Amino acid sequence: MALVCTLIYMFNAGWTVLNACFIILENTEGTALSNIALAKTICEKAEESQDTVTTTKLYTMLHEGGIDDDFYMCLTDSDMHIVSSTDTTWVGDSITSLMNAQGIGIFADKKSTLSMFRGELYQFLSDDVDGFGYDIVLMKPASVMFAPIVTLAFKIGKSSFYCLLLLILCYLVMLYFLRRSSSQNKQIESEMEIAAKLQNQMIPQDFSAFPEPHGYDLHGLLVPAKSIGGDIFDYVLKGNKLFFCLGDVSGKGTHAALFMSEVHILFRHILTNTLDPADIAQAMSNTLTQGNESNMFCTTFIGVLDLESHILKYCNAGHNPSVFISPEGKAEFLDVQPNLALGLFEDFPFVTQEMEFLPNSSLFCYTDGITEAENLEKKVFGDSNVLEALTNTQYYAPSDICQQMLSRVQSHAMMAEQSDDITMLCLKRNRI
Repeated sequence: MALVCTLIYMFNAGWTVLNACFIILENTEGTALSNIALAKTICEKAEESQDTVTTTKLYTMLHEGGIDDDFYMCLTDSDMHIVSSTDTTWVGDSITSLMNAQGIGIFADKKSTLSMFRGELYQFLSDDVDGFGYDIVLMKPASVMFAPIVTLAFKIGKSSFYCLLLLILCYLVMLYFLRRSSSQNKQIESEMEIAAKLQNQMIPQDFSAFPEPHGYDLHGLLVPAKSIGGDIFDYVLKGNKLFFCLGDVSGKGTHAALFMSEVHILFRHILTNTLDPADIAQAMSNTLTQGNESNMFCTTFIGVLDLESHILKYCNAGHNPSVFISPEGKAEFLDVQPNLALGLFEDFPFVTQEMEFLPNSSLFCYTDGITEAENLEKKVFGDSNVLEALTNTQYYAPSDICQQMLSRVQSHAMMAEQSDDITMLCLKRNRI
């Protein structure tokens, strides 16, 4: 990139130098024409005064009349022999024969031309002086004409060289930071992969802990939007009690993942001391509130199912209402109290609710990654599609219900990028 930029710069510089050469040639020719016009005026005035003008005197008049000192001035006869000149060593030389002999340049029709003379390049311009029988020839050395160009070219070349060095330096610095950034990104990616593996280990993968005598089946599914996320579901089978929860942490990224980990640890720790979902929610919320400077929170559904009495006690902490699928296949949202999310206020009075878990019925818990899934037209999946997808699934296994819901959401989103974690947990009481 640096080399390309410098080549472009040097091309522009060369074009500038060539343009400057043409401009100088035109200016030199214009100056020469002005000087010749001045010389002819001087000669015409001398003729009008009927003064006897010798070659030497005519030359002196022309030189003193204001002819540009950058020009060599010669007076030649009709055969282009120099009879008087600024350089006395040229007197007697034939301009035409010298130029023809060197084979460079043509001095024809008395036009301006660049040509060699005595081994040096000159610009020539000539015209005759009426009444005197002499021609005036002005000659300007190319070394004088192009001296500014040489200086300009040197300066441009020098600046181009410095520009090349600077661009190479910038390229090396940029390459260094890119490699450093790439190394840091690889390290971050490696750490994120480790974090994702650790997070996946927190999510239950084995749902075979429900033996047939209990008559229940359970399945959960989590599809993260990124490598790590802020959704969680978990369950613990303790005696004849099934404890389970599903939650969604506010925010994204590593902060949400760390907060989710804390929620997971608290759930497993606190349920050992109480059987009431509201007490579990309050204890978790009080702990999460302490030192929560980032004001993060977690919407959560906590359930405690007695596998013998089939009574489900639950506490909905600011979460989406779960869906209950009746034995007849009707899907409807569970009645929930408007509790706050965990981590917002200390000692908030959470409320426990309960229901009987009927045979051949199911409970479907989920996060808003399902209802808020968007397609390319920014249309969300919505609550109505959730109910429609769960209707008449009373004979489906929880794993089939979860897979069907995921397929419906992905079919709705089509090519749109997943913006949030998709998490669901389905519990079913089989008909015995």
